[in-house]
Amino acid sequence: MKVNCFFLLCLSFLYGCSNNFTKSVGVPPEAGREIVVEPTENLQRFGDRLSIGYIEILGDYLAVDVSYSGGCEEHQIDLVTDGKFTATYPPEIELAIVHNANQDYCRSMIDEKLYFNLESIRYNGTTRVLMRLNNNNRTYEYNY
Repeated sequence: MKVNCFFLLCLSFLYGCSNNFTKSVGVPPEAGREIVVEPTENLQRFGDRLSIGYIEILGDYLAVDVSYSGGCEEHQIDLVTDGKFTATYPPEIELAIVHNANQDYCRSMIDEKLYFNLESIRYNGTTRVLMRLNNNNRTYEYNY
């Protein structure tokens, strides 16, 4: 009987502690990357190959897990928009993640978590904007 009570006590202790094990999303840096606004940008052009993993909105930041091959040159990854909002409520804006590998033909797999500051796409008169990411044809809601 003592063994069963001890076992139940240990089990309840472990169960109580297990609630703290959730997916860690990380905390955005003080200043994330700015969104590039190019009025003439072709938002169907994504540049060099890039795999997009988990995407999450954390306050005023879009957190994106990306992976790509390389390792010999510095890569440039931007969140780009043409700056045009739809005339709907809530307003919607198109975005694309564009990757420039700078002709890096190395084969190491690079995994990064990028944070993009969303404050520049706030729309006056509303507290939310829909963002359509052309890379995966999904829509995300940014509330501020």
